[in-house]
Amino acid sequence: MKVDFYTSAICPRCMFVGHELNKLKEENPELEVDAIEVTLNYRRAWKDGIRVFPALRIDKETLSGMILSRNAIRSFIEKHLQT
Repeated sequence: MKVDFYTSAICPRCMFVGHELNKLKEENPELEVDAIEVTLNYRRAWKDGIRVFPALRIDKETLSGMILSRNAIRSFIEKHLQT
């Protein structure tokens, strides 16, 4: 399963989400994370409807917010792993 991770190298909140995604990848080897640097790919992010980062996108569903909790990230990923 592929997850698009909209992130920025200068964003501490993004670093937290990246760390949580790495943990989830260890537990779920089928998880593929495509990190998209929003400062370099702002047109793609805008086209994809990303207005706040960090953001996770699977298919057409997006999880984003100023603060993404560990539970929110895990629930979002696990919901899609089950389908």
